Amino acid sequence: MEEVLLNLLNNARDVLEEGGGANGKSIINVRTRQTNGTVSIEVIDNGEGMPDGVAMRAFDPFFTTKDPDRGTGLGLSICKGIIEELDGSIAIESQPGRGTTVRIEMPAVA
Repeated sequence: MEEVLLNLLNNARDVLEEGGGANGKSIINVRTRQTNGTVSIEVIDNGEGMPDGVAMRAFDPFFTTKDPDRGTGLGLSICKGIIEELDGSIAIESQPGRGTTVRIEMPAVA
């Protein structure tokens, strides 16, 4: 989980460094919640957001919008593999100009 969260936070930071956040303020929020045996973690940024085509491909191995010296396109695909190995799911909600939310849902463990 540490690798997953660090990757998501680094991606949010990179987006905000490239284009800044809404109203000149760069914001990254992490929300956690447990309900009905499920743990939910959200990493939310107020960056530029992603067009649908980019969001749909974000988990594809070697897909990246970063410069070659900034990323390999493996981070999110590795995150997806880790989360699925833990019987969870990971999804992206994003709209251009409105930021991005990456949501992880997993079974709660006693």
